[in-house]
Amino acid sequence: MTIGIHWNNQLSQGEITVTHDGLSRDDGLVTLVLICLFTDARADADDIIPDGSGDPRGWPGDTFSDAPWGSKLWLLDREKLTGSVRQRVEDYASLSMEPLLRAGYARSATVTATVSGYDRINFIVILTRPDKSHLRIDISKRWEATANAL
Repeated sequence: MTIGIHWNNQLSQGEITVTHDGLSRDDGLVTLVLICLFTDARADADDIIPDGSGDPRGWPGDTFSDAPWGSKLWLLDREKLTGSVRQRVEDYASLSMEPLLRAGYARSATVTATVSGYDRINFIVILTRPDKSHLRIDISKRWEATANAL
C-alpha cells in the first residue's frame, strides 16, 4: 500500500491518495515536495507574523529532526501578489527543498515561481535525483490574499 499526496491544480489543494499493489508511481518525491512547500516552517524572531498573533507556527516533527522542514510561505498569506512577493515565494520555496538535498533524495532542486493572473502563482520544481534523472512537478496555487480581498 502507498499513501501519498496528489496536488489538484484546479482546487489549489492537496488530496491524500491511497493505492494498492504498487500502482503509485511517484516514488514519494512528489509527496515530499508538497510536504516541504506546504508545511509551515517556524518563523524566526525577526519575521513578521501576518495575523499579528505572534504565533511562530512550525511543524512539531521538527523536534525530532536535525533541521527544520516546511516553508515560510505562510508568512506571505496577507501579501498582494507583486513582483517582490513572487521573488520571496520563490526564495521560500527553494529553501524548503533543503531537507530533500540533506537526506540525499535529490542531488539538486530548483524552484521557479511565476504569477499567473492576479490570484494565482505557479511553481515549477525540478529535482535531480541521485541517479541524475529529473523529476518536474508543476503546481498552480490560488493566491488566497487576493481572493479573500474581493
